[in-house]
Amino acid sequence: MMGRPSVQYRFTAQKSLNLTAYANENLPTATSLASESDAGTKTTHDDGSIDYVFTGEEEEEEEELSFTLRLNPAGVLSSVAMNAAGLFKMTLTYAYGAQRVTLPSAAVTVDAATLAKAEAYLTLPARVKKAADKGAAHTRSAAKRKTVKVASLRKIVRKDVAAVNKAAGVTMVKVKNVTGGVRVYATNPWTQKTVAYTVKAAKKKVIVKKA
Repeated sequence: MMGRPSVQYRFTAQKSLNLTAYANENLPTATSLASESDAGTKTTHDDGSIDYVFTGEEEEEEEELSFTLRLNPAGVLSSVAMNAAGLFKMTLTYAYGAQRVTLPSAAVTVDAATLAKAEAYLTLPARVKKAADKGAAHTRSAAKRKTVKVASLRKIVRKDVAAVNKAAGVTMVKVKNVTGGVRVYATNPWTQKTVAYTVKAAKKKVIVKKA
């Protein structure tokens, strides 16, 4: 629909993101792995590297966990190995240097706001019909089997259109006054196709018709 079949990625900018804070909160750092462990043991190897082994227990599972923190000869953390009572093992290897992230090209990327808008427009026909039908139903109810007033119809339909747009997250459906009522419509910005219905007062009735 958008004419971009090559798109594979959605991009969301988060300017307030602090990578250091994010890593501390979401990634298994050496400090977080050992913070709740019992006192560790130290082993120095012939090449100058050092292992610190910490043990602890998972409160819910009561399984013994062990963490082995390895420092290279320069005293810098190089890996962390975790062993959960022999059930599974995991080793994290740490590297240091300038961070380089290769981002997808613009040709295969779409921003999150545009994608959300496109997803909303996929349901354009149903949303336009829903706005017209709900507006008509609420207008009939408000008239209480009496003559339907055009001014009341226009006010009620606009309220229902606003509700439909709010649910869609996009100001998609629009309203225009026509003789005897309103025209409820929306145009897809990519395909340029328009879906429209008229909602008109006819004495004690409200008539919805596809335009």
